[in-house]
Amino acid sequence: MKSLRNYSILLLSIVVVFFSSCSKDQENDFFGPNVRIKNAPKEFKVKPLSVLEFDVEASTISDFGLSSINFEPNSNEIPNQNKGRYKNSIFGSFGTYKFKGYAPLKKGSYDYKFVAYTIDHQKTTVKQKVTVTKEPLILTIENDKNLPTELKEKGTYKIKGTIESVRSFEYIRLSTSAFENPTDLVKYDQKSRRTSKNTSIYKHTSYKVLTHDLGMSDGYHKYAFEVEFTVTKGRAGKDLKEFKVALNVKDDAYHDKRYRENSLKKEWSHTLKIK
Repeated sequence: MKSLRNYSILLLSIVVVFFSSCSKDQENDFFGPNVRIKNAPKEFKVKPLSVLEFDVEASTISDFGLSSINFEPNSNEIPNQNKGRYKNSIFGSFGTYKFKGYAPLKKGSYDYKFVAYTIDHQKTTVKQKVTVTKEPLILTIENDKNLPTELKEKGTYKIKGTIESVRSFEYIRLSTSAFENPTDLVKYDQKSRRTSKNTSIYKHTSYKVLTHDLGMSDGYHKYAFEVEFTVTKGRAGKDLKEFKVALNVKDDAYHDKRYRENSLKKEWSHTLKIK
């Protein structure tokens, strides 16, 4: 009876040690392999689509040995990764997955899940936390709060702003309610296979582009601009009581090798009354 009680205590101790050794980022079968992530911080805090690179190591004392280490993303927001390399030792008891991939596109926190399997189907799951700290597409009008709410016909005002995208731009389009053709300030060109700003003279009845510049800043494609608007009732003097300005932006997901999904759009508009 005493030996049976000692055996129960020993078994309970093993169970307690086993479960207490599992972190909240790790899930084990009882005889699952030991798995750890190396060469990585506890949490990556990065910009959208940043390069991530680290190792996932697994080992087992099982006679059956390891069968694989797999990357198993649990979110469609996580980009398709390059296949890691899995290396078995001579005895099949140790393996390394060399991971190289990208952070997600959208701002937020994500778990990158890796699962190590033994040949007898025991498994251990480990997670690497990745937090994207910045939005992938940002449209900012610097003087948005100071724009007029009403003006007389032919009155003028300006907007100044920036547009940032972690992927390139498919287009940045400007239009007004004056029934003029919209202008693509920036557009992807099929012939040159690159995005560039329109070098034409932007002078229309209802607006003209004063300054604009397209470049890179801190890993983002950045377009800075200043536009002057002239309050216009419309083609042939059509009687409009309001004058509306609109900016439409679409990022170039199709030509980005890192992540071609979830093309993003942004829109900004301003409406004023015509006195």
